[in-house]
Amino acid sequence: MVSRSLNDALNLYAPRQETSMMEDSKAQSGDAITQVSQLPEVIEFKNAVEEGGRSTFHVERENFGGAPQGTTAIRVFEVFPDHQTTFGRYAVDENSKIYRYDGVNDTWESY
Repeated sequence: MVSRSLNDALNLYAPRQETSMMEDSKAQSGDAITQVSQLPEVIEFKNAVEEGGRSTFHVERENFGGAPQGTTAIRVFEVFPDHQTTFGRYAVDENSKIYRYDGVNDTWESY
């Protein structure tokens, strides 16, 4: 275990700027989730899940390694009592451009 004085000497504490960058990343994730949630196909899926009543609808940020560089990956899915089913994967870049993942061809298509 590293002692507090050694942490101070080595300056191992995260600078405030990193905290700010993490907060910016969280805000971008929230914006990306909102953008994907407002897509017509996602709204339609959400309504179908809610009408079915056997599962719950979810939209979350995901660490999807195949997402394009510089984007926030978003997964839209439903949760059943015994499993989860993915409806789609999306990526949103810093300019709010949305991409949809085509799992069959392993490609990202502009939305």
